Amino acid sequence: MTNTKNKIAAGLERAFASRGFAEPSVEDLRDAAG
Repeated sequence: MTNTKNKIAAGLERAFASRGFAEPSVEDLRDAAG
């Protein structure tokens, strides 16, 4: 469970770091989370 949680967190962190908090759509965040 922890590995999945870390994978999701890392994907979201990358998405927000590259696109900011206002730009990514829900679909973009779902894709980033894996």
